[in-house]
Amino acid sequence: MTKANFDVGSSVAQAGWMVLTQQYWDSFNDNLDGEGINFYDTRLFYAPVIAINVWESILDEVFRNDIMLYEESIFGEKESGLERLSVVTKTKIYPRILTNKTILKKDDDLWSDFKNICTLRNEIVHFKSSLYEAPNSLLKTVKSLRDKKITVHLENSSTGWINEISTSEVSRFCINTLSQMINKLFEILEETNNQDLAPIYRVRGLFKEITIEDAKKKMVSKGISVDRVKNMYLFPNE
Repeated sequence: MTKANFDVGSSVAQAGWMVLTQQYWDSFNDNLDGEGINFYDTRLFYAPVIAINVWESILDEVFRNDIMLYEESIFGEKESGLERLSVVTKTKIYPRILTNKTILKKDDDLWSDFKNICTLRNEIVHFKSSLYEAPNSLLKTVKSLRDKKITVHLENSSTGWINEISTSEVSRFCINTLSQMINKLFEILEETNNQDLAPIYRVRGLFKEITIEDAKKKMVSKGISVDRVKNMYLFPNE
């Protein structure tokens, strides 16, 4: 049976990617607090949610039609059952079932980064309070981001984790992790000669990483000093 070749997933993924990257570039504002290429912008806290939504849209586009060829999937689940699978589970099993390959290994740094973004996404979607006693998985994730020196803490202010991740560098971390995940998936499609079955493959060049040099060039183009420090400092390694 031939896989239906709809572009719906491509449109959703492209739109999500454009929102994610545009919000990142919009945060480059000298009126905002920040240090160097890292800007504090409360609008950016949602970046992990957008990133994971884009990734899940691409996964479903590439694999879901094949999985749902019959009334019941090859997992022995009806479609409603697949809806309940987490994005982490989909990332693990969809490629393996249909291509006999995996996107990532559990010991890969990229896998750890991806799971950290998933943790942030879940805590934001099921948000309780920025000051509530967070589960260990979230505390571990925030500590990991602190170690990367991409979170921030406002001086003379007591803020919760949601404020701490509202930075352009956390947003860039989400963008670059997503870019690497997508390109890993494209490599699998190429190796298995399936790239023609995924409309999203046609816009592969859209999903590019943003480098530190890209960020500095943007600051220079806006007349912002790359050495700026405004009412904010990075968390040191602990």
